[in-house]
Amino acid sequence: MALYGQTYRAIVVSSTAQDNRRLPRLAREVHASAEGLQAVVRVAETYEYVCQADAEVAAARLRASQTPYHDVVVRVEERPKDGRGRPRQHTPRAVKTMRYGLKCTLKERDATMVRKREEAGCFVWLTNVPAEGDLGHRAGDVLRGYKNQHGIEQNFSFLKDPLIVNSLFLKKPERIEALGLVLWLALLLWRLMERSLRHHVDTTGTPVTGWDKKTTDRPTALMMVTKFSGLMVVKVDQQRHLARALSSVQQQYLTALSVQATCFTTPTRGEETGRGGNTLCLTVRTEAVRVGCGAPSACRVDITPSPGVGPCPPGQPGPSPSSSLAP
Repeated sequence: MALYGQTYRAIVVSSTAQDNRRLPRLAREVHASAEGLQAVVRVAETYEYVCQADAEVAAARLRASQTPYHDVVVRVEERPKDGRGRPRQHTPRAVKTMRYGLKCTLKERDATMVRKREEAGCFVWLTNVPAEGDLGHRAGDVLRGYKNQHGIEQNFSFLKDPLIVNSLFLKKPERIEALGLVLWLALLLWRLMERSLRHHVDTTGTPVTGWDKKTTDRPTALMMVTKFSGLMVVKVDQQRHLARALSSVQQQYLTALSVQATCFTTPTRGEETGRGGNTLCLTVRTEAVRVGCGAPSACRVDITPSPGVGPCPPGQPGPSPSSSLAP
């Protein structure tokens, strides 16, 4: 179809959810239509006419007072008026005069009701996405992309958050663009983790533990990150160890992400050599200062970024804060 000189593709969508929302409203409209006509019909049936011609005129006028959902079926009936007094036994009453009245019945418009019920769950969607060609998409794919727009807006909402925007102290456009790329890549990784979690739940049918220790089939990346908060990796010489064993919930999330539990204690090749990649983990180094052969008299915990992370070049560890703890 053409609109304002532009050709669009019209897609008629039938939605069960839309149907469930609009059918009750359609029922209310039909009920209001019936009540309105019944009030008119009750008044019209109380009138009596001396001649049949007047009654036919009134019936035609009443038939015209129809609604989109109902028709008024009207017929003229005779209403004889008997004379005064009691008739003799086995003798019919004598008709003194003849009057005419209206007998009305409401009838639903079947064709209209069927069409209205079909239209209740339908809506027309206009798009410039073609149906054929290199950029062609099926109607179902276009609809799914349209319904996922709210998710895209929610994803990028954090970039418009005043807490984020007000914390940008960059002036050069190239630096602002670079920071935007970093934030976009972080969002990409965030959503990829969430997609992997939900894909695992959908394919295996196994829900994971969510908030308040309740199972959920719609896990989020934030839900997963909170489960690993407080996780510490201790490095003694060249050996890495977990300060605390992984819980069953943490192992459950690692399985959903197809990640081995040894990822915390067995660094990748880039992390070992300081080249070929960066790591987001912090190395915790503990050193015990012994006096003679006795117990350690002091303990120093140095937290240093792994090689290749931070402002220092790879292979050259940067300055690290240290703290001395008395035994």
